[in-house]
Amino acid sequence: MVTLLSLAVIYVTVIVPVATGFYSAGSLFARMRSMAALMWDTEMLRYCVRRMWSFVLCLHGVYTHLDNIHTTTNQILFFLLAEKVLCPEQRMACLYCLLFYTVLAYLQRSLHTRHWSQLLNENSTADFLKLTTAFIIVRLGKGIAMSMVLLTFTLQFNHLEPTYGFVTLTFIYFLLSQYKGAAGEETYIVSSVRSLELHVLEGFEEYWIPLAIASSTVVLSAILVLEAIWQFNYLILCLIVGYANIYVCGLQVLDRYWSPFAVQRAVISLFPLATLRQMAERGDTTCPICLDDMRLFSARITPCSHIFHGQCLRKCIIQFGQCPLCKQPL
Repeated sequence: MVTLLSLAVIYVTVIVPVATGFYSAGSLFARMRSMAALMWDTEMLRYCVRRMWSFVLCLHGVYTHLDNIHTTTNQILFFLLAEKVLCPEQRMACLYCLLFYTVLAYLQRSLHTRHWSQLLNENSTADFLKLTTAFIIVRLGKGIAMSMVLLTFTLQFNHLEPTYGFVTLTFIYFLLSQYKGAAGEETYIVSSVRSLELHVLEGFEEYWIPLAIASSTVVLSAILVLEAIWQFNYLILCLIVGYANIYVCGLQVLDRYWSPFAVQRAVISLFPLATLRQMAERGDTTCPICLDDMRLFSARITPCSHIFHGQCLRKCIIQFGQCPLCKQPL
């Protein structure tokens, strides 16, 4: 395939122009000699390499800052490589699955988001009823349209039989990459984990959960690339996935998720965790700030020998910069 493509390029760019008299064979050889001379010119070669490297770095910087395009590209590349590895005989299964998941995500976002605050600003009852009716009709219209799209996808899926492993893996990756959240953001997943009262997290759920989700996408991509390399297939695609889904995503995990988390942890990292003996010597396991019980791995002790919940102490230090009991600067 590559040989035929190369022959076609040579035929179009060299043979046809010479045969039609667009340029002569002598001018062609002269241009080839000049290009060879430029290639032997080390200074010119270094200049061209520096310019190309600057251009590549510019493209890299632009690509990493386009979040929506980057997320979509990651999903397309991951789905494509998963299809090649898990079900290579099911052509275009990656595209159909990605479109199906995207439509489901759009339906969820469209039905969940309701701008009722705009309707409540109307003064008259008639205008309010008109706007409410139009709002409901638009929502129903979107739901019907998306239902028809889903039905079309279902009919198109009749000739495809992707494996359960492919469907499960791609669905998990789509959820993780689509709903990563931001560091410090209180999402539904963060609230659910916080309700479990895992004291070992010390109130950092809004940082731990997005970090874990974003890191898991990198890990899944790395596992898939290793599996493809183990089969000695799709090396070029593996390189592209390695750059977009592993390298770039890894840099984003460090910059957008780990760095804010490290800043917050640095606030209380100077205060060691309280041991069972220190808590027993205190005689009371109640946190003086939130009046809740303190457990092992959740309590921190200050230089003034006061013990608090780690998350309570962190909030007090950020807001006041001193011990909540003795007012000693921390």
